[in-house]
Amino acid sequence: MDVKKAILYYLYLNKSAIRQEIMNSLRMRLNNIVAACDSLLEEEMIRKEDQSKQRSVRLELVPEKFMCIGAEHLPDFLVMTLMDGAGKELERRQCILPEALGGKERLNLILEKLSAFKNELVDENSGARLASLGLADVGIFDPVSGKSIYAAHVKDWAGQEIKAALQKQFACHVEVLSRSDAGCYMDIFHGGKKQVENLIYIIVKGGIGATLVLHGNFLREYLPSSGEMHIRVKEDGPLCSCGKRGCLESISSADGLLMRYILEGNKKNKRRKNITLKELVQQAEEGDAFCVRLLEEGGTALGRAAADLAGFTGINRIVLRSEVKDEKDIFTGNFRNALKENMLSSLAETLDISCGSIGKSDAPAGAALYSLNRYFTE
Repeated sequence: MDVKKAILYYLYLNKSAIRQEIMNSLRMRLNNIVAACDSLLEEEMIRKEDQSKQRSVRLELVPEKFMCIGAEHLPDFLVMTLMDGAGKELERRQCILPEALGGKERLNLILEKLSAFKNELVDENSGARLASLGLADVGIFDPVSGKSIYAAHVKDWAGQEIKAALQKQFACHVEVLSRSDAGCYMDIFHGGKKQVENLIYIIVKGGIGATLVLHGNFLREYLPSSGEMHIRVKEDGPLCSCGKRGCLESISSADGLLMRYILEGNKKNKRRKNITLKELVQQAEEGDAFCVRLLEEGGTALGRAAADLAGFTGINRIVLRSEVKDEKDIFTGNFRNALKENMLSSLAETLDISCGSIGKSDAPAGAALYSLNRYFTE
């Protein structure tokens, strides 16, 4: 990393600093730091916090010079956010993607939506500049090329040159990452400011995703299918979107719980079909035995799968972020119990479990900040 890039990254992480602080941190000669800072000031990449001060002047990034866009690609819509170099969200929008649309047509529509978003909000005539773009994708992709491999919920998505198309369209630094990695980055790493060594991060939404962090890096950066939670847990279970029966997603995800309520409930008790997840949880909290069983089985299956991951990797820090929220802790309580009961006692003794709502995970913002962090460090 050259001197100017190192200074920019330091200011990105620390908000502001005087030249002496930068020198001490980067361990470079003061005259090199001064020359590089003067050059960055002339280029209007950084600025003085207080223009009236002559000594010990604190320097900061010019945030509009380092705009970043983050997007989350889902089967039925695209969520986009624009953030500046200070990590402030400037705008967020959501647009519909037809679920039946796949392949190249789908990629072109995503490019069109992102281009309109960028062209409206990033005024390059005023000096604003798009430094990076991050896309949290719905499927499995090659982490080096950014080429899609498979998506259970989007047809004809395999083989799409996602990263290359984005780089060609926007001529900026581009990162493609998984939705769970993006959520984990926003929730845990906070734009690169917190050091995390080893972690298993699980997200329960319509599907289930997991992020494995080893030595501070996402394992999926090297192994594209790592963290995929399509694990068979019930021999005669319902059909999953991946094509298997009894997959973890069909038992423990939000969509899986709702589908089981409809299919199994209607066979026995002729329950209504248009129930929401909130209503299902409420019925469980009110003592409905069938709904209680669904949440218990979902939490237990997820806990056992997490225990397998933890036991195999030796990682003892587990974070769960779930759309399934019940005040009586039925789902998460069974998750915790199954996790502890199915781990080696030596690992269970040091187990660090954190459970929270999905609101703490923000994939679009995480994708934006991840791409900006990589822009500064690569």
